[in-house]
Amino acid sequence: MSMIPGFDPNEAIDLIRLSYIATALDPQSVNPHLTDRDDPFSDHDIPATTIYPSPVQPIWPSNWGPLPKRRWHESIVCSVFPEKDDGGQRKLLKKFGVGNTALVTYNKTKNQYALAFAGTENLYGALEDMASVPVPAGQLDRENIRKALQPVFASTKLEADAQDKAVNLLALIVAGPHRYVPETYSRSEAAQIDLGFRLAFESLSSKATNGPLLSKTPSLMAVLDLIPEGSDLFISGHSLGGAIATVATAWFLAGNFPKRMNIKTYTFAAPKSGNEYYANALNGALARQGLFYRVYNDLDSIPQVPYSLEMPGEINNPGMLKAFTGLIPDPSLQQQLDKFLAAVLPSGWSLNYTHAGVPHALVGRAPIVFEPDNPQPDWPEKYFPNHDLPLPPFGYDPKHPHPTPEERAKEIDHLKQWWQHMPYVYLDLLHE
Repeated sequence: MSMIPGFDPNEAIDLIRLSYIATALDPQSVNPHLTDRDDPFSDHDIPATTIYPSPVQPIWPSNWGPLPKRRWHESIVCSVFPEKDDGGQRKLLKKFGVGNTALVTYNKTKNQYALAFAGTENLYGALEDMASVPVPAGQLDRENIRKALQPVFASTKLEADAQDKAVNLLALIVAGPHRYVPETYSRSEAAQIDLGFRLAFESLSSKATNGPLLSKTPSLMAVLDLIPEGSDLFISGHSLGGAIATVATAWFLAGNFPKRMNIKTYTFAAPKSGNEYYANALNGALARQGLFYRVYNDLDSIPQVPYSLEMPGEINNPGMLKAFTGLIPDPSLQQQLDKFLAAVLPSGWSLNYTHAGVPHALVGRAPIVFEPDNPQPDWPEKYFPNHDLPLPPFGYDPKHPHPTPEERAKEIDHLKQWWQHMPYVYLDLLHE
């Protein structure tokens, strides 16, 4: 089989659902003995198929279930780090949360597979969101990790011992042979990828193990190895999951996985995960063929970050800029601009972030931000149903299924600022 090129609304609807299911399903909330292939929450006292995680649309896509002859808990992958407590890694993991989650599913009707990455689930994921540090898209070692972090070390005045611990901690996960652009790509040496998003993916792909923290969790590589060569594989994710999905797509295309797969990617509300050269490699391989789509709500702010600023030395042909500035009566203007940028940006820092994938814009609904003192008649009350059930991103906890009025008020206040970003809003807009 091979993927059909072009944007397919039905594919997008299924994949935004799977992307949010990935956030909802972690091994701590799924009964490993479940036999219901259509609803992993079927043993809970809340009808998850209609309430959680979407108050608007039913969330479970038809015909998508766990891998053939596998149960749900065997199709869910979490970041599980080495048992040895190198650099205090397991202590941080215990403090910040499980890490990242991915869901590998199978559509028995279409004989297709999907790999969906969860969005931000915990403080660990939030730190990955904020780690806007560009690193090479090729193989990493301690030396180039340290080099990439020098602007951070310089601005924070971190002690040398703390710098060593930070480098060693990151090297446990991301130092290795992974590449995110093909070696044959003409600008592979200039391609850069966001450290936080690379860390998120490689915590699942290269260092995930069946460790004692989550003994029921297989590694991503072990799960992917169950998929036959030549299969159709969708890759998807929402928010942080969308950035990880972009990184995963680049990982497949760069030849890291030994099996050939027919890849098609849909991301939702994804931040930018790398620089222009990294994005160009992805766009040339997939987007140009109609096999990579970036779906965003035009009133959502997350797709606008990390911020972008292309420096003169980062353009394809600096000679063109030099020739152009030679036509300006006062060439010192360009020198003054370069001097200003060097003063306001940390030394060696790059903000040349850009998106990969064919953009598919969803037209958001006003208001952008809810103002309690200025109620608007078009406020979408349906996104805030009047019940005591938990709302995303806070999730369903079997030990605490009904939030208190105070907890409920906190959830609503949070969602009033973030509602344009929520997966169920994307799902609703895709149905229009």
